[in-house]
Amino acid sequence: MKDLAGIDEHGTQLPLSDEIYREVMPPERHGRVRLKGRGVTPTSYFGSRLSSDNRVNDLESQVAEMQRVAQEKEEERQLEIEEIKRQAQEKDKQRQHEIDEMKRQLDARDADMEARLMQKVANFA
Repeated sequence: MKDLAGIDEHGTQLPLSDEIYREVMPPERHGRVRLKGRGVTPTSYFGSRLSSDNRVNDLESQVAEMQRVAQEKEEERQLEIEEIKRQAQEKDKQRQHEIDEMKRQLDARDADMEARLMQKVANFA
C-alpha cells in the first residue's frame, strides 16, 4: 500500500514515490522526450500528427476495402448457394419424372400381364 505524502499544485495529495520523483527529476521541457537522449523530439519519436492521421486514413481505407471484398464474397457465396439449390430442384424434378415414367411402364406391364393371364384362364375354361 502506498503512503500518501505531499500535495501537488492542484491540492491533490501525491504518493511518496511521486513526490520523490518530482524532487529528483527536472521539470518537463517542451519539445523533448525524456530519457531518449539529445535531439529526440516528440515528433521524431512518436511521429507527426499528420503521419498519424494519414496512417489512420490508410487503415480506414484498408478496412473499407476488406469489408467491400467480404461483401462481394458473401454475395458470390449466396449466388452459389442459390445455383446449387436450383440444380438440386432440377434433379428432383428429373428423378420424379423418371419415377413417374417407371410407374407408368410398370402399370402398363401389369395390365398386359393381367390381360394375358385372363386370356389363358379363359382358354382353359
